[in-house]
Amino acid sequence: MQRKTYRVHEVAQLLGIGRTTIYKLINEGLLQRIKLGATTLITAASVDALLPSDLAGGAAECR
Repeated sequence: MQRKTYRVHEVAQLLGIGRTTIYKLINEGLLQRIKLGATTLITAASVDALLPSDLAGGAAECR
């Protein structure tokens, strides 16, 4: 079963960007967040939508 959500630090690590940038992307509406108490989760679908289609599936490797 694939994950449906990630924590902010996981998305930052996955995309190679900082947490501050993640929150900017949330505020710009490019990433969808779910708040559960003090925990902020990012939907996997919004992370996939942010990536180019050839990278979202993990088929391509960045060099």
